[in-house]
Amino acid sequence: MKAFKETSVRIITDDKPGLFFVISSELAKGGVNIKAICAFREEKKACFYLLTDNCRKSVELLDTAGVSASMRDVVTVLAENRVGEASIIAEKIKDEGINLDFLYGTTSSGSGVCMMVMGSKDNDKLIKAING
Repeated sequence: MKAFKETSVRIITDDKPGLFFVISSELAKGGVNIKAICAFREEKKACFYLLTDNCRKSVELLDTAGVSASMRDVVTVLAENRVGEASIIAEKIKDEGINLDFLYGTTSSGSGVCMMVMGSKDNDKLIKAING
């Protein structure tokens, strides 16, 4: 497993039908790939966290489409898709006393590489804890 510092896109806006379509289609038209996504509704707000292959361009495209977006530093962890891998990562984070602000990820079928996206108040400490 290996942890890296990256930047993600954060969108918190009024919830309305078709928002996922607007976001995904605007990024696709601009040639931006979504590598990981987390989306949920909280009260009357829609919250999206996106890891893309070009966060700065993502924010520009979305702002032009009327969707207010911002960037946030995150930590990505590439890990093998196997039983217990998440627990190993979680133990390293716990042992350093790090509290996560958020966590989402991708999976794969069979053996392969998965990705976790996480953030804390001290991402440098988080990377050090995971990488050893």
